[in-house]
Amino acid sequence: EMAKITRSSVIYDANIISSNPQEVLQIIKLFLSNNIKLLGVELGGELSNSGYSHFMNIEKYISLSKLYADSIRAVYKDLSIAVVAAPNNRGSRRLEIWNNKLANETFYDAIIVHPYAKVIKGKDAAGKMLPVIPEGTSNKETYEIYKERAIKYIISDFKQEINKYNKTYQNKKIWITEWNLQMSPVTGNSLLQALFTAHQLIELASEEYSNIDIATFHNLAG
Repeated sequence: EMAKITRSSVIYDANIISSNPQEVLQIIKLFLSNNIKLLGVELGGELSNSGYSHFMNIEKYISLSKLYADSIRAVYKDLSIAVVAAPNNRGSRRLEIWNNKLANETFYDAIIVHPYAKVIKGKDAAGKMLPVIPEGTSNKETYEIYKERAIKYIISDFKQEINKYNKTYQNKKIWITEWNLQMSPVTGNSLLQALFTAHQLIELASEEYSNIDIATFHNLAG
């Protein structure tokens, strides 16, 4: 109902941990039978995160993803399938191995990435910056500090991150199914966030990022 009201296309983020392939096929059928434009299927969400490491590693992720991809393609041959790439900007050997091993596979059409710009300082708690370390001696000075970091992220950090994915995955199609400023009560729903969004959309529209097929702005309320 929401997709129809908003005239939205849909990416189905399939649960590959506690569901089964038949359930995933039923949900795909539900979308298509209701004339929803289904762009593709994302196999799992952020499963490279350390919070899942007690039961998920790259070998298990590849095995599960192949199982679900084969089941989907047996029925829906033309439906695009994307897998979850690991963050490549954290200097983690485990995440580097995740990307290198996943890049050797050929069963998927695109990789999923979630780039977030960190413009404030504080303690990172599950994607949110809580608490925030105050910076600047006035609102204007604080705004300028955050603005410069946002601009640097767009024209430098983001570019490096995408270039690294392109090198590892040999220019595979990219779906950005989340992007935004990192969640914070300081910058959330602010003019800074609005300007960042506009700037980032213009950047994503450039020829340099032609292999980015999808970019879904995430969590305005946050």
